[in-house]
Amino acid sequence: MNPSTNPRLHELTFAGAHKRWGDNLPPETISRLELELKVMEFQHCDDYILSLANYIQKIRDEGIMISPGFGAAPSSAVLYALGVTSVDPIKHGLLFERFMSAHECNFPRIELSFSGDLPKVDLSSITYDDPKILDAFNSDKYFGHTYPPASRSFQKWFKRVHVDSFDDLVALAAMYTPNLYGKLEEYAAAKHSGDDGTSSLLIYQEQLMQIAQTAAGFTPDLSELLRKTMRRPPSVMLDELKKEFLQGCEERQHPNPEELWNRLLSAAPDLALKAHCCCAATLGYWQMFSLMRQPRQV
Repeated sequence: MNPSTNPRLHELTFAGAHKRWGDNLPPETISRLELELKVMEFQHCDDYILSLANYIQKIRDEGIMISPGFGAAPSSAVLYALGVTSVDPIKHGLLFERFMSAHECNFPRIELSFSGDLPKVDLSSITYDDPKILDAFNSDKYFGHTYPPASRSFQKWFKRVHVDSFDDLVALAAMYTPNLYGKLEEYAAAKHSGDDGTSSLLIYQEQLMQIAQTAAGFTPDLSELLRKTMRRPPSVMLDELKKEFLQGCEERQHPNPEELWNRLLSAAPDLALKAHCCCAATLGYWQMFSLMRQPRQV
């Protein structure tokens, strides 16, 4: 790929990045932003991204609430820096390749919505670790007034997990699906075991990609190809990826490459997109923040 050739997009991205992450950007953040910009320009969607960012800013200036994002778009650090999305992909371990790649000619899908169910509150000062707001999710008082609109049977899991972190909200959003509902008890038990056992549970697509990168040395783009291929019926491509995966694991002296492959292959069809779950959790947190600061009859 050629170096960045869209100076205006580059300028706005790094101006926004300093607002999001501070004056001294870590080298890895700078590298990620530069890579994303190059991919966007390579795929000829840089002017579209720039126009969208300008449009979103005008909407925000009018005081209209915009959703934190949907789907894989929040995986982009550039979109977060530009204010198009509201989920920090670096903080939450979201992977840009889940959104777009230099090796696939797919125009990026960016989904947003305008929210009319939130009073106009200042969300710029929100922190996502307020214990009072997090604990409110465990209360019956606010049931049904935040996103996602859980059923009564699911509400018990908020109490069972005992939400006390934003990560809990993300995980519950992920497990509010038929494919992962069975993981709820395992998640709750792991959390209360006191040894951070939840990190070993396979819940998200991004986890599969990260495992492929660390255990087998896959590139980010190759790990995304692996994720997609594992979700499809068996194929020649899957066989080739398996050989490369096992070889990579052996070179890195992984103790059980075949066992790891089988675990990932079995889990792949059911894994949730963490980027989307982070959006659901963010929207729910915004709504709870609003309810607790501008009380209404609930």
